[in-house]
Amino acid sequence: MSSDFRPSEEQVALLRVVLAEGVLAVQTRFAEWAELVDIDRAPPGAHGLLPALSRIAEAAGVDHEWMGRLRGVYRRHWTAGQLVLQATANAAAVLESADVDFLRPADQQLASLLAEPAVFALERPRLTVRWAECERALTALEDAGWIPEPESGGPSTLRRRLTWSSRTVEHPDGSRIDLVASFNPRLIGDHRDAQLWDRAESAGAARGSVAPADLFVAALCDEIAVDGALRWVLPAGALLAEYPDGFDLAPLLDLASARLMLPALAIRMSLLNAELPSEGAALLTEEIERIARRHSPRSGAVGSLLDFGGRRRRAVARFPSAIGQIVVRHGGVRGAIRVARGAG
Repeated sequence: MSSDFRPSEEQVALLRVVLAEGVLAVQTRFAEWAELVDIDRAPPGAHGLLPALSRIAEAAGVDHEWMGRLRGVYRRHWTAGQLVLQATANAAAVLESADVDFLRPADQQLASLLAEPAVFALERPRLTVRWAECERALTALEDAGWIPEPESGGPSTLRRRLTWSSRTVEHPDGSRIDLVASFNPRLIGDHRDAQLWDRAESAGAARGSVAPADLFVAALCDEIAVDGALRWVLPAGALLAEYPDGFDLAPLLDLASARLMLPALAIRMSLLNAELPSEGAALLTEEIERIARRHSPRSGAVGSLLDFGGRRRRAVARFPSAIGQIVVRHGGVRGAIRVARGAG
């Protein structure tokens, strides 16, 4: 994970262009931003905002030598995004026909909140299913013509065959998706997302969607390993505008698995509250800071070792070892034995 969560002056200037309202404000802020930066050396944290910058600058009639390049960035993201959405839709249709519950990836759900979804660059497509349903989901995709890629990370073991939580599958048309058991890989452990499905049901979320609080935390975790990344501000702000009273984040963040994330999330909430101030943003900032104080990262070599050990324990906890769970996943004892022998 990155150690520099605070965006630079240049990155904040870029964000303010994207958030500007009115033609004159956009033109003025664009000029101010362009004076600060060299577009050829834009830091990775700025890349996620370039499609949105292109869209708003185009609409405001900005006349600058960089506009041609920004239009190219937008077209590339738009084209790539269409392919991602199509791959996800195709795989989701297979799972739906097989009556397998699934969750669409967070970035696609977040993009749908924006007035211009195409300005939000989408990651590689992924669908989340319950751990016990992973094998059934994979079988449904295989029956529909999708082909699992060979597992990476060394030779297959009995444990991996029986308890995998992530597989990549490829369609004959070349599209790929990741079939996973964790909706937010930054917050694994602590019941392995078991409560996430219950929260979605309680919130009355549409099929394939999560509860607003889970989506908001996913927004805050977006590109967390990229120094000064800011594209998360757009969907987080849109979600907060839709739910101005905020969310109860304690069930998601007041956990050991969130310990190392909390300082970064607190910084991000402070920035969001500064650039898109609201009562809800202020309350959420206070809540995350309060939780962070209770789970402050340990200092020193021993503390770092303990945190590392905790991460390893939580990662291992994603792979249930209870015989009953494994048998259920594989459709009974015979199915589990067949997979264990390498024939499944």
